[in-house]
Amino acid sequence: MTIHVLIQCSKKKSLEFSPEMTWSSHTTLKSWKTNWEKQRLKTDAQKLYTGRAIKRELKFISLNDDVKGYIISAGAGLAKLDDKIPSYESIFSNSNGPNYSQWHQLPLGGLSKIDPKESDVIVSFAAPNYQRAIKKDPAFEKLASKFVVASTSPLSSHQNVTSVKIHPRTAELLKVAYIDLNSELLNQYLLGGIERLKKIYLECEKLPPIEQRRKISDEDLLILINSLGAISSINNSVNYIRHKLGISASYERIRNAIQQLRHKH
Repeated sequence: MTIHVLIQCSKKKSLEFSPEMTWSSHTTLKSWKTNWEKQRLKTDAQKLYTGRAIKRELKFISLNDDVKGYIISAGAGLAKLDDKIPSYESIFSNSNGPNYSQWHQLPLGGLSKIDPKESDVIVSFAAPNYQRAIKKDPAFEKLASKFVVASTSPLSSHQNVTSVKIHPRTAELLKVAYIDLNSELLNQYLLGGIERLKKIYLECEKLPPIEQRRKISDEDLLILINSLGAISSINNSVNYIRHKLGISASYERIRNAIQQLRHKH
């Protein structure tokens, strides 16, 4: 059995992109494909994206011989890890990229490049906007019964898709920042399949009630973080502030405060 894993691309890339490879309100599929073919500087898809999440996911994929990875890209389409692609700027947002129904028409095509065998599965814990593009792909209906996704996925409502229930406190149990949850769900699935995710859900059910966290102003949050001294990592700071000190502040809010203090110094 082969596990076909679909992960999302990242904004951070190893190569600079040319102005013509920025999707704008004037870009059409035809012009995008034309400019795409003109690009001489290309690299393997797995080397182009340098975001933290995708680097972790590529590592998980590389550790498993029975796993085949693909990258869902708003500029390329569905890229195999060794596909040669240029750098670009394109997202699923307003006029800065293709709409979901255009995704499969991008330079590298869509789901039709996956040809699973009877026992194969297609797994994706990508963010909702990437999965909405998958849902609009004409080949999705044919492949729906192969898909394994989280219960929060836009694909989970399809009657033939296998949906795995994810507890709201999963990130807390696994001790990861919420922003890293999708990557960790992939890791856990590759370690033990659906049964492992089901066990994680049951463990979440046994967690003690959430402690009431105290609210804090932005000014006081800055003072608090500044008082902590050296910060080893944003994730460690988030865990300490939220879980050890009982402060009500999101990952993004704490991260922004840390970055604001770093700029001052």
